[in-house]
Amino acid sequence: MGYEEKRRHKRIDLKGYINIYPLAIKGNSNPLKGKFKNISEGGILFECSRKVNIDTILKIEFFLPNNKALAARYKEFTNVIGHKIVILGKVVRLIKKNNENFELGIQFINMYEGDFTNLKRFLELVDKNYVW
Repeated sequence: MGYEEKRRHKRIDLKGYINIYPLAIKGNSNPLKGKFKNISEGGILFECSRKVNIDTILKIEFFLPNNKALAARYKEFTNVIGHKIVILGKVVRLIKKNNENFELGIQFINMYEGDFTNLKRFLELVDKNYVW
């Protein structure tokens, strides 16, 4: 069984910016910034400039991408785009990239119910409409 086949949730290719706060680093309130590449209900893949060890617990913050043209065309998007999502996640995959960056796979372990509802609805709409 391949790696893709083991996933419980469908990944959606989506680009955006993310702030990451490793919870093990005390006294450092500056986020590690990155760019996410894809996302699902259960996790996110992003690239950043610093190595974060496997099993590290992170606080993750990002905004659901806001595309006004899509919101005008698909009214369902209006209620979910632009929402801030805050999640606790665990690093489950780490790949060093050629350009000195790291690609991190994060498994979501906890999020507010409202954030989960907004994220799930957004991903369903993107997948259903084949847009983004």
